[in-house]
Amino acid sequence: MKRHHLLAVALSLVLAGCTSVRVGPEERVKVADETITIAGLEGFNAAAVRAPDPNYVLVFVNASSAIVVDQEPVRPLRPSGGTVSITWALDSDSGYSFPDDRAIVFATGVGDALPQHLGCAVRQPRRKSITCAYDKPGRPQQWKYAIRVVDRAGVELRLDPWVHQP
Repeated sequence: MKRHHLLAVALSLVLAGCTSVRVGPEERVKVADETITIAGLEGFNAAAVRAPDPNYVLVFVNASSAIVVDQEPVRPLRPSGGTVSITWALDSDSGYSFPDDRAIVFATGVGDALPQHLGCAVRQPRRKSITCAYDKPGRPQQWKYAIRVVDRAGVELRLDPWVHQP
């Protein structure tokens, strides 16, 4: 029986290695005055990616030490109850974490006050996620927010994207 399980795991790993997000061969494309080589001009493979979850934002730190979120702006779903919650999550294997409960800070939007009962909390002890919750507003609104993460040495990175609440 163990052999069948091992075979299934091995086959799964081989098949996972065959998936690619980008579809199509590399092609040369003229953009303005420059010719560039790029792959994926046939779209992307939906089976190889996860669709963004409007209430669960993936936060990456790229090779240039810049924060990148998987959706901009965040457009959380309107809950049937009265509270909206959004969780921002870092790669569990990265050397980055959210420093404290103020790692996400909302700022007023143009003509939109901050939502009522807004609060955020970092998930302890590893600090790889932070959840913010607020009362669902009566009408669509938008707010600027700031993300702060720190590396193992305590060096802080920052990004200022948007939340659009439908």
